[in-house]
Amino acid sequence: PGMVNLQQYYLEEYLVARAASRPGIELRWKNKVVSVAQAATGVTLTVETPDGMYTVEADWLIAADGARSPIRRMLGLEVEGKIFMDRFLIADVVMKADFPAERWFWFDPPFHRNQSVLLHRQADDVWRIDFQLGWNPDPKDTEAEKQPERVVPRIRALLDQQGYPHIDFELEWVSVYTFQCRRMKRFRHGRVLFVGDAAHQVSPFGARGANSGIQDTDNLMWKLALVMKG
Repeated sequence: PGMVNLQQYYLEEYLVARAASRPGIELRWKNKVVSVAQAATGVTLTVETPDGMYTVEADWLIAADGARSPIRRMLGLEVEGKIFMDRFLIADVVMKADFPAERWFWFDPPFHRNQSVLLHRQADDVWRIDFQLGWNPDPKDTEAEKQPERVVPRIRALLDQQGYPHIDFELEWVSVYTFQCRRMKRFRHGRVLFVGDAAHQVSPFGARGANSGIQDTDNLMWKLALVMKG
């Protein structure tokens, strides 16, 4: 196929299983970094756990802690760019449908005037539908848009328009999001290296956040290995 869509929870499950099977990798759940201190030759982390605090000393720290990156904030670093004044309703819908497996994109369709809609298939008969909503910064309106009484009629209108009026479906997951295009000026700060959403934030269309995070890490690992070998 032209593209393969896999839900994030599958990817995370496979990554955890793979990490657990490899020597030299430790997964420490419920561990929260609360401070970072740098020196010329390394980094010291203070970590909070349900059993108390401890410190970790490392030659290098890779900060892969997401768009809100606590480590970035602790170091007083900024990301530059813009937040787009638009909102999107994203719904994962379980249904048996014979839509083609490619992505479908509508601009100003009859069932959702003056906005765009995206549809693509995932595993287990789950279809992801993205409805552009336009900009309304009111949190109450955002919460209202996620309610079934608003989401279901939108999906039903799409299916009716495409000639599938009798398809039954159920909602698996619903959210409303805005997107940002921002990045740090530099991804390396002393002995701290930023990757993924911690370093740069993009539109989620096409899973560019996850894909670029994997590319970051693939690019960094062999270079860092060479540095560590002198």
